[in-house]
Amino acid sequence: MVRIKTAILIMLMLSLSIGLAHAIENPFLKDAKIKLANAERIAIIPFADYSRNPFGIGNRRLLFAIRQRFESLGKLVIPDEDVWMILKKMGVIPKENERKLILEEQLRSYGFSRELAEFIESQDLRYWSKPYIPSLTEKQIREIGKALKADIIVRGCIVDYGVIDVSSGSPISNVIGGIAPLMTARRIGIALAAGSYIPSSDKEGVVQMTIYLQDGRTGRLIYGKSVFATYKPTFSTLKSKFVLLRGALKRALDAFFNDFSMN
Repeated sequence: MVRIKTAILIMLMLSLSIGLAHAIENPFLKDAKIKLANAERIAIIPFADYSRNPFGIGNRRLLFAIRQRFESLGKLVIPDEDVWMILKKMGVIPKENERKLILEEQLRSYGFSRELAEFIESQDLRYWSKPYIPSLTEKQIREIGKALKADIIVRGCIVDYGVIDVSSGSPISNVIGGIAPLMTARRIGIALAAGSYIPSSDKEGVVQMTIYLQDGRTGRLIYGKSVFATYKPTFSTLKSKFVLLRGALKRALDAFFNDFSMN
C-alpha cells in the first residue's frame, strides 16, 4: 500500500513539473511577441548565404515567402528595392562582379545560351561571386531602421536550400532503378507486390536556416530561431524542384511563425 501511494505521489509530482515547464514561456519570445504585435513596418534584409548567386531566383522566392507571412499578420513590409538601395548606400551589399556583367552582355549580343555562361563562370575563378554574408552592428541596424522607418528588421542565414537525393539504399530498389529508370508503371506494380519499395532516385526538398528579429529603433536582437524542414510527397520523382522547395519552405516557416500564434 505504501509503495502504491509513493508511486502515485511521484506521478503527481512529475505531472506538475511537466505542466510548469510548459507554462514557463521563453522570455525572449514573450518580448518578441509584444514587439511584433505593436510593429507596423517590417524590413527584410537579404539573408546571409554561402551560395554563388545569393540574389538568384531561388533565394528571392524564399524571401518572398517570408514577406507573405509577415503580410498575413497585417504588417506593412517595405519593398525589397528600397531596402537594397539603402544597403548599397551603406556598402553592405557588394558591387556586382564587373567581369561577370561584361560576359553576360557579350553572351546576349551573340545569342549564346545561359548554360554556356554558367559553364564559363564555373571554369574561371574571376567570375565567381564571393559569399554574401552581411555582418551588421546595432548601430547599422538603427540606421537602416531610421532610413526605412521600420519597427522590426528581419535578417537570417541560409544553411541549406535545395533538393537532395534520398535513395533508400535497398538492393531491389537500386537494381530496378538501374535497369528500368523510365518504367514507372512497372515500378509501381513491383512496389505493390513487394509491399514496400522506394525508388532509388527519390528526391526531397530541404530548408535549413536561422531567422532573426531586431528592433529597428534600438538595433537590439530580440529573437532568433533555427529551423529545419524537409518535404517529400508520394512519388516525389514526379514532382518538380519548385514543388519540393515550396513544401519544405512552408514547413520551415510554420515552425517559426507558429511561435507567434495567438493560441
